[in-house]
Amino acid sequence: MPAGYEALHGHVSFLLREVVNEYPGFRRGIAEAHDLPAEQVVGLLRERQVSLREQAAKTETLLTGVDAEIRQFYLNYEYSLAMLQAELAWLDGIIVDLEQGKIIWSIFPRIVAEAPHLLTANTHTDTFKEKS
Repeated sequence: MPAGYEALHGHVSFLLREVVNEYPGFRRGIAEAHDLPAEQVVGLLRERQVSLREQAAKTETLLTGVDAEIRQFYLNYEYSLAMLQAELAWLDGIIVDLEQGKIIWSIFPRIVAEAPHLLTANTHTDTFKEKS
């Protein structure tokens, strides 16, 4: 087997086997969502749902009629569709939980942003105290 194929096989084997901790932008956005008002977060997540549903519909259309003879070349699309469907299901649940108050949305980050003079950090205890 030529060296190029060996390198390719090695790289593809790595990609299939290893779990790499990828940190896509959406995960970062979710991690920082508490900095926005809950209503805004719900609106943004609904916008994301629309885009994801469009992508899922296009992928489903692409996969329509794929038979066993060529399916091996479409596995990446099947995987993408499964990931889209999983994210959509998760978003459905989170949006419902936010709308029904099942997630307590703190106003603390906004208070800090809008009136930082009210708080001072106590570096010895990592707690915040109101300034006098």
